[in-house]
Amino acid sequence: MGYDVVTFFPSTGLDKPGASVGLPLALLHAVSLVDKAGYRVRIIDQRVDKEWRETLRKSIGRNTLCLGVSSMTGTQIKGALEASRLFKKHSKAPVVWGGIHPSLAPRQTLKNKHIDIAVIGEGEAVFLELVNALRDNGDLSSIKGIGFKNRGKPIITEARDFEEIEAMPELPYHLVNVENYFLNLYQSKKTLSLLSGKGCPHQCAYCYNHIFNKSIWRGISPERLLARVKKLASFGAKTIDLVDDNFFVNPKRVEEFCRLMIKADLKVKFLTNARADFLARADLKYIRMLYKAGFRELFIGVESGSNRVLKLIKKNTTVKQALKANRRLKQTGIKPVYSFMAGFPGETLEDVNKTIRLMIRLADENPEASLTSLKVFTPYPGTELYNTCIKHGFKPPASLEEWSEFDYNSSMRHGWKSKAYNALLENLSYTTYFLDKRTMQSHLGDNAVLRMFISAYSSIVRLRCKHSFYSFTPEISLMKYLKKRMFR
Repeated sequence: MGYDVVTFFPSTGLDKPGASVGLPLALLHAVSLVDKAGYRVRIIDQRVDKEWRETLRKSIGRNTLCLGVSSMTGTQIKGALEASRLFKKHSKAPVVWGGIHPSLAPRQTLKNKHIDIAVIGEGEAVFLELVNALRDNGDLSSIKGIGFKNRGKPIITEARDFEEIEAMPELPYHLVNVENYFLNLYQSKKTLSLLSGKGCPHQCAYCYNHIFNKSIWRGISPERLLARVKKLASFGAKTIDLVDDNFFVNPKRVEEFCRLMIKADLKVKFLTNARADFLARADLKYIRMLYKAGFRELFIGVESGSNRVLKLIKKNTTVKQALKANRRLKQTGIKPVYSFMAGFPGETLEDVNKTIRLMIRLADENPEASLTSLKVFTPYPGTELYNTCIKHGFKPPASLEEWSEFDYNSSMRHGWKSKAYNALLENLSYTTYFLDKRTMQSHLGDNAVLRMFISAYSSIVRLRCKHSFYSFTPEISLMKYLKKRMFR
């Protein structure tokens, strides 16, 4: 018989069960109104379903209205295209893409022969309207917030206003096996992901939010957030990863939620995102309240150790604020996880060295701090830095297939740096994983010998980074091989 609506969540290329495979929130949100309207919905997750091809074939029926696919920019596009091609072999129904990448580049997305419709922006209400139109052979041009093909020509409809976030239904968790999505985060193997707000008002020149969310933030009420936390706790969650782009846009909302959590005494821990400038400004009483309410880990995008680069990318934070936030979190017992990027147009090698020195300093001044590796900047279509990159020699990918080659370890497609500089950034994106010895040991150190190797190699990486000696790294080839083996 098949399903009315089949949806597909592609592999990200960095999928390790228990470590990085969280709930497919993009699809759960997108189909929430469709499911509530009574349509038979199937969610297929390439990350957890090794037989996804067979699952997809069996999910298609004569009454199937469409395949819905969610994709970010980068490697996730590979799996999205693979599923789209397979669906087209077995169905004449349209393929609908949504998510960040088709929202940023809808016309180029629609040039692909396997894609018929693009949802631009958030998907809950527009996807229901689209599914209804497909069922009733309705006029797609009347649907705001989509792109479609008319005789092969891409047509983009009028932009859609944002929906009232509080009016959206609860997520249809019955469409997935929640047990597949527990993460091992903050010393808990029972971590589930939750989105409590959309958007961010800040003006970072590299961020997709200007286009996708129009730099507007919207969040659910503290009371509703508490109810959703209780729902995840009923599944067995001990820790919840609040994956908002910026959880602290409204500090009073957070404060009220903390009061509710403390009163409820749920014993649930939280991880979420925060900005360094916010934490530097917040008083210690506020941060201690976060700890009392269960917040144990904050992910902070420092991005660069160069104030010049931070100004260039319009981060509107400073190195001084990052160091102050680090001290405050150390005082209050909340673990910071810091992320960094390199490869911006206008950046110099000295700027990269400053970033690496800041990474080391943050870890030295706060032994509880964790570091990500130095990620390679990827220019998102339509962002301010994307246009700057084009002026500096960047040649944008001409197809989805070319976009699928982008990842956070490679800068070889950047046109504004030399090949030697790009090779250096790629090497650093691998070696700097080991600046944080303890985190690497927790992820990879299942035996004593491997833990000893990680400890020894971390010492070598630190010595190299302190002296800016990056020219001899024969181990990179092995790391690339292991990455492919681990995340294939």
